[in-house]
Amino acid sequence: MGVRFDIRSCSAAEMVLLGIFALGLLVASSVVSFRNKIRLSEPMELKLAGVSVSLPAGGGWQHWDQWKYNKTEDVNALSGHLLVGSKVGAIVQWRFMGVSDSLMPEDRLSIRAGTDEVKIVKAGQIQADVPMDWVQARLRGRLKDVFLGTARVGHGAVVELEVVTFDDAELAERIFRAVAVSLKLVQPDWSQRPTVSRLRRLGLFSKNDVDYEALNG
Repeated sequence: MGVRFDIRSCSAAEMVLLGIFALGLLVASSVVSFRNKIRLSEPMELKLAGVSVSLPAGGGWQHWDQWKYNKTEDVNALSGHLLVGSKVGAIVQWRFMGVSDSLMPEDRLSIRAGTDEVKIVKAGQIQADVPMDWVQARLRGRLKDVFLGTARVGHGAVVELEVVTFDDAELAERIFRAVAVSLKLVQPDWSQRPTVSRLRRLGLFSKNDVDYEALNG
């Protein structure tokens, strides 16, 4: 015979204790949910390119405040990283390429990985304001979990999102999916039109600029 619980037999003090216990469970659940949620920064626009994105913020995340253009490498990038103690636990980077012959993330990943052996785990597409094709991979020998996505944003331009973690594919995927949907198309600001040569260079990308070695601590 099962034990039956009759709430009517509880004293006022017992009811208060039950209420406190239930409230404690609710608070604990909220804290776990809060910690698991990837909070994002305010949108950061790449002027003239017509795109806006966000990066993870708070909870150990540090990120650049604006897009940076590297004249030597011809790249516009926006980067952030997660500090776990004294080590880097995750790296997130957006890249804007004004012209790209290779759009598929598998091809881009091979370029990004360099000489590292790449094992593709799965692939798919995120349906958001700007659809993004993506792949999940592991860089063998270094235990790096990588998510890389590419999205066409018009006029031959490609936006690329890369998330790298150290042996934590679940975290990499949560970060990637949360950040990927922040990609938006916006009206370019033509009030400060650059030279023609600068427009031609805008967003071209050719070299690795994510520091994979940082993940080794």
